[in-house]
Amino acid sequence: MESGPGIRLLTDENGSIYVPLRVTAERLGENVVWDENAGCAFIERNGEIIKTDGTLFRANPFSEELWYVKARDFEKLGYNAAYSETLYSADSDRKDYKLTISK
Repeated sequence: MESGPGIRLLTDENGSIYVPLRVTAERLGENVVWDENAGCAFIERNGEIIKTDGTLFRANPFSEELWYVKARDFEKLGYNAAYSETLYSADSDRKDYKLTISK
């Protein structure tokens, strides 16, 4: 699974990359469950719940909130998460990230 259209990546001040859990997990064939009482999402595999450290994020006032998790959380499931970064342009400090999550 590679980042691209439909997958907005977020970064925090420490450089960690976050991905939307549901769209990323489902593209990898995983099952996502929302726990209303806990107010967070989990990955469920063979009846086992795999917790993720995430946060709710709303891209704009008109979009739904999405549960974002660290891309590295997928390593708990046996995936490899690798990314590369490039600058958009020489006169900008904005970076573009490409993320690949694979078995």
